[in-house]
Amino acid sequence: TRGLFPLQFFREGEGSAPDQPYLLEWASAPIRPSAFAAILGEPVGHSFTPACQGPFFRSRGIPVLSVDLRLEEWKEGAVTILEELGLRYAAVTSPLKREAYALLERKTGAVEELESANTIFRDPRTGAWWGTNTDLPGLLSFLREEGRDLPREAVAVWGGGGTLPILERAFPSAAFHAARTGLLRRGRPVPDPTLLVWATPRMGAAPPDEWSPKAVFDLSYREDSPGRIYALSKGARYTSGLGMYLRQAALQRAWWEERERGG
Repeated sequence: TRGLFPLQFFREGEGSAPDQPYLLEWASAPIRPSAFAAILGEPVGHSFTPACQGPFFRSRGIPVLSVDLRLEEWKEGAVTILEELGLRYAAVTSPLKREAYALLERKTGAVEELESANTIFRDPRTGAWWGTNTDLPGLLSFLREEGRDLPREAVAVWGGGGTLPILERAFPSAAFHAARTGLLRRGRPVPDPTLLVWATPRMGAAPPDEWSPKAVFDLSYREDSPGRIYALSKGARYTSGLGMYLRQAALQRAWWEERERGG
């Protein structure tokens, strides 16, 4: 952490030490912070959270870090170590959302229904972890506004993982396929979907060759997402998950502010 050690390190490009910050990240970090925020999950190197939520936390004198954390490390007690280092705020992504839910002592919003938390806060007075889930309201808000013209006649969801409970609520009549095998696991078969919801970060089994969706809605906002590649191969209209991400990120800030006020 900047200011705590006489010798500081930063990296250039990808480098050989991905846990070290870039020079700009180091220079913009507050000196001797009392706490820190983080994005927790695996992988998180591509996450927009440090850039998107950075101004919110800088105004509080708190850095926001990308912490690549495997499920096994979480189960072995990594969160306790992070608490001791000063973790107070965290955005949580795959594969840790269910584990984050189990950590909570105080639950708000849809988190109890979904049994999945993507936003957590540690009360500095009591040490209790609070949590909520902004994924579902962020997705529903996006679909009502920016995504309102996405076709809904025949919907298939490819993948899902930890987001499956949220997608089932947003697309209740969809056909849900396992990304690894392509097998239908929930819903009725859709022979030729007009909308394909891409909900897997990696390419496993490919969707059937005969599918020709008019649109692909990708939960990922990465430029190299397999969902983007698939949409290009089919000539389908592509919508990235950036709009959804920005909406749920704004909800995270509002929720953290409420927790700070003791609400």
